[in-house]
Amino acid sequence: MIDPIWWFYLFWIPDYLQRRHGLHLTQIGLSILVIYVISDLGSIGGGWLSSSLIRRHFSINASHKWAMLICALSVVPVAVVFRVSGLWPATLLIGLAAAGHQGFSANLFTLTSDLFPSRAVASVVSGVWRERWVEC
Repeated sequence: MIDPIWWFYLFWIPDYLQRRHGLHLTQIGLSILVIYVISDLGSIGGGWLSSSLIRRHFSINASHKWAMLICALSVVPVAVVFRVSGLWPATLLIGLAAAGHQGFSANLFTLTSDLFPSRAVASVVSGVWRERWVEC
């Protein structure tokens, strides 16, 4: 469900940085590093956010949904990245979107283990993957 978005970022970011900001492949390293560090923080932050909500007596279901909503909303500003003229503001907007994506992913991946008994998690996850492969 969300993997295609991540792969889009992986392939789109270097092309965007080259076309929009005139960077050659050898010059995009620092921008990409910043984007991926921010996305790492989003992944950790997304898990922290849902755990924090659970500690504040939200249900597991509600905590994941709130965390996923906040992460999804943090992706929205990337829509204006083409209107941003500077390299670093654009890099930070893309990083924010990548962080939101990773935080969303962190919550989505743990949702199965939170909603199903431990003896059923492997079956549920493998059933989902099997259905995805059959559809392809």
